[in-house]
Amino acid sequence: MARARNIKPGFFENEDLAELSIAARLMFIGLWTQADREGRLEDRPKRIKMQILPLDDVDPDDLLQQLHDAGFIYRYGESTRQVRCKHQRQYIQVLKFEKHQSPHCKEKASTIPAPDKPGASTRQAEKGPCDAPPDSLNPDSLNEDTKPLGTSQSDAPKDDPDEYTQEFEQLWQARPRREGQDNKRKAFKAYRARIREGHTHNELLAGVKAYKRHLESEGKAGTKFVQMTSTFLGPDKHFKDDWAASKGSPQPDMPESARWAQ
Repeated sequence: MARARNIKPGFFENEDLAELSIAARLMFIGLWTQADREGRLEDRPKRIKMQILPLDDVDPDDLLQQLHDAGFIYRYGESTRQVRCKHQRQYIQVLKFEKHQSPHCKEKASTIPAPDKPGASTRQAEKGPCDAPPDSLNPDSLNEDTKPLGTSQSDAPKDDPDEYTQEFEQLWQARPRREGQDNKRKAFKAYRARIREGHTHNELLAGVKAYKRHLESEGKAGTKFVQMTSTFLGPDKHFKDDWAASKGSPQPDMPESARWAQ
């Protein structure tokens, strides 16, 4: 059931959101209306498309993955989305939903389990009619607390290319090219986060090169199947995978919950 939700001027000024496709941005707004009072809904791309973009020729799964990779939603569940059956359960959490939305006091509590994810609501109790409205949605708050664990606001790199380190530039030039966006600033954030965790530059670079060779051997280089560099270097740590082994068609930007189920 669709619900009335709030949209504030800061939505249109968010720079990270502006890097996504227009369809993905519109999908994000639509998800608010389909989510329950804790910001959760079932991850059913075809149904979501019929509810939000029924007349548009778009790939709903790709739009949802864009939002997941950018840190605006979190896709999770009991098994991978690549193989579905009626017994499987996949869900979406709109991150920071409670900060920016004020559900009606009579809305029922969510029946969908909460993910273990920063920015996801775990509250099940009903709000009272006198609860204060959420904070104003400013350009910086939309993505607040959705950074990978171990990062902080002070760690965020500047947009100036001169801020990128020589080591990162080496890795960036060695990465496999992909069809579609590959945000360099987000890749640098992920790179720095892994370095802070104790991974070495040589380890990350070796993983990138091995992944590139794997893609070339599979004939997938330069296609939409290539992971964004920020995802490859992200918390799921795909750079540690054994890309020398035969993996078949690589799955782009697989969420951590899907990896657990394999």
